[in-house]
Amino acid sequence: MLMGSAVRDIVGTRRVEDDPRYGCFYMIHNRATVAQEILHCFSKAWNGLDASVVSGRIREEVTDRCMEITRSLFIGTMSAVEHSAKRSVNLYPGSRLHSRLEELRSRNRYIVLKGIIQESAHLGLVPDDQLAEWMDLMLLRNLAVHNNSISDTDSEVRVGDLSLTLRHGEMMRGELDTYLRLAKRSMGLYHAWICKVDQDSLFIPSP
Repeated sequence: MLMGSAVRDIVGTRRVEDDPRYGCFYMIHNRATVAQEILHCFSKAWNGLDASVVSGRIREEVTDRCMEITRSLFIGTMSAVEHSAKRSVNLYPGSRLHSRLEELRSRNRYIVLKGIIQESAHLGLVPDDQLAEWMDLMLLRNLAVHNNSISDTDSEVRVGDLSLTLRHGEMMRGELDTYLRLAKRSMGLYHAWICKVDQDSLFIPSP
């Protein structure tokens, strides 16, 4: 919510109804609230069990369920980011990024988050280190959505201070807060991106 308030203040009087530039963070907040409520209910049920009779298998199942809830939050966060990025660009007609994406549309190119970020990087709106993080986040999101988080290749990904090793044919493994950290970093990257896009648009030459 702090990021959303910060972007709202930057946009100032240039706000529009249902503004996606900061509305993105409110969508994510709603998703995070639902995830928190589910985990809270789950925690109460779990804490009511007698630890002496809880087997390792049950503990593993509980962990898997928690990971599933937070994975859904990460997917929802990335969905909100993509939706908001597409809408936000259209609020800057005449900007370098908008002009570039319109050129791609004229060639029948379908505009998705990956293309928006890559073109932003080409224009100097996303530094190389953040571009690498964006690509890794989108890879992890796609694996989570389309492949049950099972990797098709051996690779190393790094998002913020989180490093993950992906193994071909195996489900991604991490700590219990892995997807929460991925969701948080995607918010940080979106915040940095929209602030840079907004700043860049202020320097559009007058006709």
